Amino acid sequence: MQKRRLSKITLVYGIITAFLCLISYFFIDRILALFIQQNLLDYRFVYTIGKLLGKIFDPSVWAVVFIILFLCTMWQFFILKKPNKRLYVFTLSLFIAIVVASILKYTLARYRPDLYLQYGQYGFHWFSRQHDFNSFPSGHAVLNFAGLLALGYFLNRKKCTYIFIALALIITLSRVMMDAHFLSDIFAGSYIGIFSYLWAKSLLEPKD
Repeated sequence: MQKRRLSKITLVYGIITAFLCLISYFFIDRILALFIQQNLLDYRFVYTIGKLLGKIFDPSVWAVVFIILFLCTMWQFFILKKPNKRLYVFTLSLFIAIVVASILKYTLARYRPDLYLQYGQYGFHWFSRQHDFNSFPSGHAVLNFAGLLALGYFLNRKKCTYIFIALALIITLSRVMMDAHFLSDIFAGSYIGIFSYLWAKSLLEPKD
């Protein structure tokens, strides 16, 4: 995909995502969090599956995957001297996702649903690394979309890509179903993750 075209698409979907986040922030997030707390968290099956997926596909797991990929990339580039663009795209996709998500989480420091549900705190704390203050964007949404899309590209199997997209959606939605994130958190996280992958691919394979 040409960079000029991707830039326009990024901007258009960025505006759409920002609009959805604002609507969700002002009119949906709190109502949905309360509804889930009162009606869905008692369903142990939903909670158990969500918790399991959250642990398996945790951002810290993706951070380890990134480190391994980075070392493999360095080995291929400097030692073997056999470029593997698919490996590079996978690595860069995770790198962009981690950097963007980390900056936004630390800078905005949004209160997590737990703080709203227990203490009525809603909004942004600003500049904090504490877990309770880094709800926006959802790290699971960012890294699972960036990582699973890149993994599908790396394996070069369309069927795998479709399965990975479905898996990323399930993981992302489970974060809301568990009241671990607000809906607007996963809107933003999904956007960042998807475009981290698209930009990584565009930068490393400009002829695609």
